[in-house]
Amino acid sequence: MELRKAVDNLNLYDPQFETEAIRTGEAMGGSTANHAITSLPDIKNATKAYTNVKFLMFNTHGVPGGIVLPNGLAYSMEFIDMNDVPNLLSKDARILFLGCNVGQDEVGDKFMDKAGGYLLKGKGGFIGATTVANFTLGWLVPEATMWGLTNSARLKVRKYDVSGQLILSREVSREPKMY
Repeated sequence: MELRKAVDNLNLYDPQFETEAIRTGEAMGGSTANHAITSLPDIKNATKAYTNVKFLMFNTHGVPGGIVLPNGLAYSMEFIDMNDVPNLLSKDARILFLGCNVGQDEVGDKFMDKAGGYLLKGKGGFIGATTVANFTLGWLVPEATMWGLTNSARLKVRKYDVSGQLILSREVSREPKMY
């Protein structure tokens, strides 16, 4: 049996987002493990290595109700079947899906509720998922922010009790700055 390492933050990211993911991991505070993921087995292998994670972040591409990995497949719930890692998350854990549109509409709600009911059962905690495309044209056109061509940030946050039942839902927005 392998020993699993306790970390505060587990940051699973698409290799395309490595620079941003590492920077985010460094800014989170506490102990952080960063893992590039390209497929479902990568997620399962990374999660088997850790325990008592307080904050689990998926920095991938997304679609309403799922994440998209570099192998070209969109996963809605398959990756959440982590029965072999029952102590992955700590009590009152936080999970964040940064992929575009993961929490969008009713399909996003269902995804979050299934994840909350499964991953947070016995622990309670929060799940956040973006509800819009997470892009900016600033990398392409430096004046894009000045022109207002950045996307506003919208995040759906849902809280689950220890039985895995939804107890609170809220959306937060941050409009882009106009210079």
